Amino acid sequence: MLERVVVPVDASARSLVALGPARTMADSIGAELVVVTVVAKPGDRSRAQTEVEHRVASFGVPVNRIEVTVNGYTIGQGLEAVTHRPEVLVVMATETHSRNRPITGSVAEELVHARPDGLTVLIGPAADVDGFDLVGPVVACIDPDRPSPRVRAGARRVAREFSIEAMEVSLVVDRWEVPEPQPGGSSSGGTGRSDPGSRLSRRSGGRVRMTIGHGSEPAESIADFGDRVGASLLAVGTRPQVGLTRMVLGSVAIETVRRAHCPVLTVSDVG
Repeated sequence: MLERVVVPVDASARSLVALGPARTMADSIGAELVVVTVVAKPGDRSRAQTEVEHRVASFGVPVNRIEVTVNGYTIGQGLEAVTHRPEVLVVMATETHSRNRPITGSVAEELVHARPDGLTVLIGPAADVDGFDLVGPVVACIDPDRPSPRVRAGARRVAREFSIEAMEVSLVVDRWEVPEPQPGGSSSGGTGRSDPGSRLSRRSGGRVRMTIGHGSEPAESIADFGDRVGASLLAVGTRPQVGLTRMVLGSVAIETVRRAHCPVLTVSDVG
């Protein structure tokens, strides 16, 4: 059971955007809402506490507690120290720039992969934070070629915690169906395009499974589908990467966070 909703903040105004959705989530399950910030030196703690208290009060969303933790290495490690328990839900606003760049500073990704059994909700720049509610479903987005038990489990856990419906969508690439050649070199029927996006394949036990198609933009298809079903949350998996491959394999999750109009449950797709 989730007991704490933690919102990491830094010096940017953007980081406070997560407070509204986080307050809604905390209220829905009776959890405390805690704001956490990280400083590099113990001597910075008192000043940071005062500054964050002032900024949060000015933002107008009530919180239960503000914590300042010290870590001289990375912000991600500092956040991990206070969010490592499975009963903690992290809600974090992120910035994305062009489609060719990952989430700013990769702090969000570092935290996601440091908490493979935890729940981390990222709020991208297109998310409607003012209109956020917990009425629509949580949609788990699954690649049928590499199904992720962690994404499924994370989405189902969120659905149970918030008493909302869980949906599962299977992402498939749109295909051009080329007919068999006919005698004489002609073809019959022309070229048609399959439409998996409208198929409802199964509904049972309060869960819905659907298949949606995508071309070269799977994240766009995911975000559009979330809009169509009024999703409260989308759930996607991401794998830790290093070097030049980091952006390539993490691109769908990152782009989904960038495009989605609702928060995105981002699950470490490992193991």
